[in-house]
Amino acid sequence: MYQLKRVSKRFSVDNQKNSVLHEITTTFKAGDFALILGASGNGKTTLLNIISSLDTNYEGEILYEGQSLKTRNMDEFHKNEIGFVFQNFNLLTHLSALENVKSAYYLTKTLSPSERTERAIQYE
Repeated sequence: MYQLKRVSKRFSVDNQKNSVLHEITTTFKAGDFALILGASGNGKTTLLNIISSLDTNYEGEILYEGQSLKTRNMDEFHKNEIGFVFQNFNLLTHLSALENVKSAYYLTKTLSPSERTERAIQYE
């Protein structure tokens, strides 16, 4: 479960602080489907970056399973708890589709090369 508590984000442009997100408080439970709508420039991507902990420069608090994201090991969190689908796929063009999928499994040091390939084939 994700809990956002008074999450705010401001950017400084030309010595002026512009508020993009203002004290957002909400909860996302496992299995929930959420839709984030808004005009271009209203903070949708900023909010997603904060929720996923790609952006850690915000005010307020985000809890995942009751623990603050600011105190978690982000490498482990990104490896084991959350996945990303970007608007642009960010694939490595010099790798095949299978090799792109396999690349995520290099973070798990206990997997053998054949286990990485086997898992990647399951999800290719």
